[in-house]
Amino acid sequence: MLPPRESRAVRVVWRGAAPLQEKPFRLVAAQLPVDLKNAAADAAAVRFLLRFKAALYIRPAAAVKSDIRAEEARLLPDGRLRLTLHNRGSAHAVLHGPQLSLTLAGGGRAELGSDVLKPLEGENIHAGRRRIFILPRPPQLSVNAEIARSAFAYDGKF
Repeated sequence: MLPPRESRAVRVVWRGAAPLQEKPFRLVAAQLPVDLKNAAADAAAVRFLLRFKAALYIRPAAAVKSDIRAEEARLLPDGRLRLTLHNRGSAHAVLHGPQLSLTLAGGGRAELGSDVLKPLEGENIHAGRRRIFILPRPPQLSVNAEIARSAFAYDGKF
């Protein structure tokens, strides 16, 4: 616990073995609602509490890279698109400029860009993990369209 107007520097150090792929952690520092004075029981008060969150990643000594693939894309009975993305790489990826190419069972194609995939913008996918996204029905697809294959692309920056 820190007295008012005090500050402390915090250093976080990884002491484990070197990982084979990036390991994600979350650092959370919170201000606790501690009242050191005896306040009147019926007094009204407003408290502003601060909460700090930061993502930390432990990386192996070797180079790391994300590799996001569309594992599954299909229309749900209500017409929405269920998209499963899998990061087969060794580093997390924050999605920017997502694009999805769909090959339909009937041989047609549909290209989905930022207009349809806007909910994916800025989403984080950790190394080795899958994320499922439910998106509104793309206007390029009929309600009963069957998706045979899908290919995902994005600006591959951390």
